[in-house]
Amino acid sequence: MFPVKEVLAASVTLVVAWIGYRQWIRGRRSGSFLQDREVAYKAVWTALEDAHLLVRAFRPSAELTSAVQNANALVIRHALHLRPPDRPIVETYVRALRELADAVATADWSAVEEAEFHLTLESAPLPTTMMAPYRRFTDARADVMHAFREALGSTAIQ
Repeated sequence: MFPVKEVLAASVTLVVAWIGYRQWIRGRRSGSFLQDREVAYKAVWTALEDAHLLVRAFRPSAELTSAVQNANALVIRHALHLRPPDRPIVETYVRALRELADAVATADWSAVEEAEFHLTLESAPLPTTMMAPYRRFTDARADVMHAFREALGSTAIQ
């Protein structure tokens, strides 16, 4: 007589082993992707913050222009790992960085008077022409910070 039970049990065992192996491979791949995503988010954030620190100096410089370009290049380089909803947020931030860098470069700093300090209490006295770009920049930065924390899972940590 043909051993039906044994063949069936062996077949089920092989199918379960194959499914388990596929899940293990998929888990390794997704784990690697998640690690790469974390590295990408951190690299992009570091580049954005480098540019942010230079922008906050409120002095036009080639270093500032270079930092904004570097941040933009990293966004492009790591686009694969950025979550789709985060891409437009990051692009808005890079645009706001560029706009603020341009405003810093073209601002009439001699027009900044002590009397304007009450208008810009959150930072430093700025020419009034820079207030709108500065607010767009700070809003975009807050959006990116929230999106990156969410992407890296740190919003669950209090």
